[in-house]
Amino acid sequence: MGTGTITPLVNPDQIIDNSHHNGLASALIGDFVGRNTNGVAESGKSLGTFAIPWGVLRTNSLVVNGQLIDPGTISTPSNSIVTGRTRATSDLTDFIRADGATNAAVILGLVTNLVTVINTVTATVNTDLVLSGLVGAPGSQRRCSVNDTSFVGQLSTQYAGEDGTSIIVDGMQNNLIDKIGQIVCLRNQNVTEYMVGFIRSTTEITNISRGFFFDDNGDPIVRQPLNNNDELHLMSLGWVFLQDDGLTTDVSYNSPIYDFVAPSSPITGDYWFDLQIQTWKRFDGVSFLTINRILIGVVVIDDSNLCVASRSVDFDLDYDDLNTINFASTPETTEIIRSETNNNEISVNAKNLEQRTSFTEFNITTDRDTGVVESPNTVYYSYISQDGQNIISDEKPHSFDALKRGFYHPYQSWRNVNNFFNDGSSNITSVTNITKDNSISQSLTTNGFRILEGGLIMQWGTVTGVGGNATVTVNLPITHPNATLNVVANLATTNAAIDAPAFGNFLNNSQIQVTNSHSVGGQTITWQTIGF
Repeated sequence: MGTGTITPLVNPDQIIDNSHHNGLASALIGDFVGRNTNGVAESGKSLGTFAIPWGVLRTNSLVVNGQLIDPGTISTPSNSIVTGRTRATSDLTDFIRADGATNAAVILGLVTNLVTVINTVTATVNTDLVLSGLVGAPGSQRRCSVNDTSFVGQLSTQYAGEDGTSIIVDGMQNNLIDKIGQIVCLRNQNVTEYMVGFIRSTTEITNISRGFFFDDNGDPIVRQPLNNNDELHLMSLGWVFLQDDGLTTDVSYNSPIYDFVAPSSPITGDYWFDLQIQTWKRFDGVSFLTINRILIGVVVIDDSNLCVASRSVDFDLDYDDLNTINFASTPETTEIIRSETNNNEISVNAKNLEQRTSFTEFNITTDRDTGVVESPNTVYYSYISQDGQNIISDEKPHSFDALKRGFYHPYQSWRNVNNFFNDGSSNITSVTNITKDNSISQSLTTNGFRILEGGLIMQWGTVTGVGGNATVTVNLPITHPNATLNVVANLATTNAAIDAPAFGNFLNNSQIQVTNSHSVGGQTITWQTIGF
């Protein structure tokens, strides 16, 4: 295709002559180039779209930004999950389904083939494989209880154990004690929630992911609040491996280990991913031997021998932390959040999205996810989908995903870009910017705040001209969505004669009170709060 202009559409009554043919021919003959909407050759145009990508590209050479690329230098993982079934609402993997009624699960490969690479060999599952005879959870000695008197079912307890926090427990029984140092699945017996986490000791469970599993219908099993003394019961967590023949499977009930050195004290059937050679190995009772298998997901079996939940391993893609979008800490309007600049780029689930002319905007009236309602005094989370759709959800993202290099929705392949608070009047009052380096936005001013990863909020400020023995109400820079934990106030004076202190009191989640307890007026009081 040449660089000439392709003639725009002709009018219905226009005569077609040889000039039209010759113009089209000269535009088509030669190099294949992109064109704008007027048919004029223009650089920077894409080949295909996200919705309609091109297929196989066959070429003798590849030049990128003027540099010849040697295909031999392009490497692919020797073990990877390439393609497979995904959720209807996103590109999140969804190729393992719990049965729900028996101790079985299914690897879904018939309608959408599951394609993997195992020790450099492509293995394809082109039928539905049944995982039968899954081992259930022990019937006894599998319980511990939440040991935190501050847990009274508040919203924030849905995220306990995430973002670097732990759930403190007591009364841990033997089958759970045997799992110390392993990843396990626990069920809150008061509600239907399954969480996966690491047992650090008899009193602490950490590195927890909640809202992680899907049920036998493929629906997410969402986070639920916790209360002190809630019982957490050990489930059977099966790690599903696929053989390179695309038919043989194996399920291990001990956490696989990723390390450069072989695990100590293994038992027969344990799996180890040797990071030195990027290969799975299995312990045969004597030593770890290389095995042509790959981990593809996990299944959960309860003490009634029912497979109740599953989660598929993510695809191995070229994930990127690219994100140039920055949102102001104050909204554009009471219902709209807008990026500070246009001409932005972001990578979502390994897809690079460009917004060259428009601003990135979220509207709480029109961009809410299905089933999400607008409520006062609520934190919402803004996501961008892999197709560039802007979506507002009330589901908090999981902790930073080192593989995907960003914060992602717990059960969608959507990347979190900001969080915001909807106040008591259902107006957006503050915006938390999520950047590619995991940092949370802040306002480093005299009366400012910083929101730490995990949701803890630190605020500070100064009040001047406080009268003698007077109390002043202070409006916090941003509202604590759940609770104000602590208030501290001090007199900002070097006058040794003024020895009476100032003190602060909690009023509500958006206001505190500071008091000058000295009879001398005109004082300056500094204050700090901690909340979440």
